[in-house]
Formats: sequence, C-alpha cells, structure tokens
Amino acid sequence: MMLKHLINSLLIVSSSACLAGNLNWKMESGVELRGFEHAGLGTNSDATVSLYAEPEFTYETSQGTDIFSGKAFMRADNEDAQRSHADIRELSWLHINEESDLRIGISRVFWGVTESQHLVDVINQTDLVENPDGEAKLGQPMIQWAWMQDWGTLDLYALVGFRERRFPGEDGRFRTLYPIDKQATTYEARNNKDRIDLAVRYSRTIESWDFAVSHFSGTARTPVLEERPDIDGIKYAPHYPLLEQTGFVSQYVQGDWLWKVELISAQQQNQRFTASTFGFEYTQVGVFASQADLGWLVEYSFDDRGTNGPSSFEHDWFAGWRLSANDPQSSEALLGLLWDPASGEKSVSIEASTRLGNDIKIAFEMRSYSGSKPADDLFSDDDKLLFLSTESYAQLEVAYYF
Repeated sequence: MMLKHLINSLLIVSSSACLAGNLNWKMESGVELRGFEHAGLGTNSDATVSLYAEPEFTYETSQGTDIFSGKAFMRADNEDAQRSHADIRELSWLHINEESDLRIGISRVFWGVTESQHLVDVINQTDLVENPDGEAKLGQPMIQWAWMQDWGTLDLYALVGFRERRFPGEDGRFRTLYPIDKQATTYEARNNKDRIDLAVRYSRTIESWDFAVSHFSGTARTPVLEERPDIDGIKYAPHYPLLEQTGFVSQYVQGDWLWKVELISAQQQNQRFTASTFGFEYTQVGVFASQADLGWLVEYSFDDRGTNGPSSFEHDWFAGWRLSANDPQSSEALLGLLWDPASGEKSVSIEASTRLGNDIKIAFEMRSYSGSKPADDLFSDDDKLLFLSTESYAQLEVAYYF
C-alpha cells in the first residue's frame, strides 16, 4: 500500500512539471537459455528458457533541474512460475540544486567495491529468482537527500516500503531443500514491513583514494529461514530481523594496482559480528602486445560468526581474471574461482559478452559448484553451498536494444 501511494505521488509531481524538455526512451529485450548438468530438487528438467524485457525512460526539464526516470523489468520463464515476474526497478524524480540533490521514488543504490561479495550494500532487496549471484536488485521506495561539499558528500535515506525477497518456486532451479512458505513470513519489527528504515552515508575522494562510511538501521534484507512443520512435510518460514550495520568501503589506486576493502560491524538478533572482504586488482595494460587489458583479482573474505552465520564467506579466497578487449564490440570476459579451504567447497564462474553491431548483445555465463558433502551430511552448517551442488549450469543470452 505504501508503495502504491509513493508511485501516485510521483506521478502527480511529474504531471505538474514543465512540459518542455528532453524525453528519451529505450528498451532491452532478449531470450535466455540455461542448461544444467543435473536435474534439480523440484524438477527433472535440465534446461530452461525465458524471455525478458526492460524498458526505461528519462525525462529532463529544459531548466536541467528536474529529471524523471523509470525502468521496469519483466521475465517469463517456462519452468518456474515464481521466476515469471515483473518489477519496477526505478521510478523517481530527481531535483538538482547547486549543492544538494533530492530524489523521491523507487531507486537502486549500490555501495560495494569488491568483486566476490558486497557486504556493505544493504539498501536494496536481492532479486534471487534472477540469478544466484545476488547481483540483481529490486527497486526500493525511498527519499534520498545528498549534500555535496568540498569536504565530501553526505547522503541521507528514508526507506519507506520494505520489499520481501522472492524465492524460486518448487519447480524452479536454485531452490532450497524445503519449499518457502511466504504466507508464514514474520518480522522482528513491531509494524512488520511498514517500518521506515533509515540510512546515512559519508563519502569522499582524496586524490587516488575513495572511501565511504555508512550506517543502516532497519529490517535486514536477508531473511533467516526457520523450519516449520507442515501437513505436506517441512517448509521454511522467512523471518526478517532488525539490523544495525556500520560499514566502511575503500578503494586506492596505485599505478596499475587497485586496492579494495569492505568492512562491516553489525548487530542482529542480539548478536554482534564483524565481516570483511579485502584484496586487490592488478591490470596489465596491452597484454599479449594487443589493445586488450588483463586484470588479476585476489580477495579474502572473513566473517567472525564462522559456520554459525548465514553466509558461505567465512574464510574464503577468491581469484579472478578480467579481460577487456577494448574493441568496438565492447568484448569482455571474467573468470572467477571461489574456494573455502575449510570445507573444500569451490565455485567456478565465467562471464563473457560481446556486441554484434549496435543493437545485439550476446552474453555467456557458466557456474560450477563442487566440493560439497554427501547427502548424509545435508544439514551440516559447514556446507553452505550444498543446495547448489546439483545446480551447475551454462547460460546463453541474446539481447536486442532499440
């Protein structure tokens, strides 16, 4: 209901704006093909096909002080009804002053700097049915005020509508061992999803050093899955606890080296914990006597909750290689290896893309999961990637822009 009121208010504001200005529309649509190495928990199918569309617009008034923008996302999947969904990624009004900006509406905010995971990025809910890597995010209704000064930028956020996480269905891939019962969802906040979450962030650039300090106070975006008995067996009930999280991110450029760190100190369910991801990216410019650049990435992740935490990044290493061809087709590729030396779990990923002309993009993605324990250790806390052990896949996506 709060989301509906916010959209209505935004439309009223936009209708009263100056009609003279620049309006731009564009659309991305495509087809996605996934092939899996094994059948999944809820289906015997080893392949899925889906269609998607992502229209967006930008309207800027002639004075240049007001910008209205919107982006929607729609997908139709042949296997999983939960993956057939639509979402408003962005629908906002941005008012620009000399030293400050005010944004009202639905938007996405990204705070991370590392490659393997984004600890500090807590504003938007993860769109888990899109991809298990957690990179896709739902739009978040918000009011954001940014104050830009010589000493840095201060951002204040009021997040006025909580977005629940969407999970794969019983016939979907990347699903959990037991089905998710969204009707049994609970919240620690007394007013459930109507609680207004708050966040503040200070960021600054000093020569080659970028850093930011942030604090989030509100309902955690990642739910705790609690086992509940059901007439058909056991189901998971999502529970969203309150979260107080202070974060720090930093990037420092030193020649061909880029040093990165993300650090959080948080309290959730009467437990205080810290976690961090840090490492570097070294870029070889003009590798193999060509115009291509090759980046070498190494990161280490630590969570002092160990196996008691929800994340698989307790004491994990990440190594990656990023190739940028610097050609007219914007060809690029990323190979990544994630390894947990304690459990032996490994995840290998490949992402590559190139363009055909100005209107077509072809993208390839592959993820392989291995090293998980056998089925008789299914409930071990040491093995966080076990439910993905049958989900190794290769994906081809063809996108058309117009």
